[in-house]
Amino acid sequence: MIGDKLIIEQFHTDRATDICRMLAAHRLDRFVFTVAGESGSGKSELASEIARLLTEAGYNVTLAKDGAEALHLIREEHPDLY
Repeated sequence: MIGDKLIIEQFHTDRATDICRMLAAHRLDRFVFTVAGESGSGKSELASEIARLLTEAGYNVTLAKDGAEALHLIREEHPDLY
């Protein structure tokens, strides 16, 4: 949740690295992905690490807690799309 302290473990970084490699293999300029799982499974930590790695790779990253927030952020950033 917003304001929670994230505890990033090595396995979060390892999985995030794997995911970023898969995304990079597709050579896309833009993409949207979702991290899903049970409560307490490490979704926020994983998403945070993926965002960090993608930012380091030069991508503009926006994190959203759900689909409605994601659409709102996209519409704010790209009003010409709607």
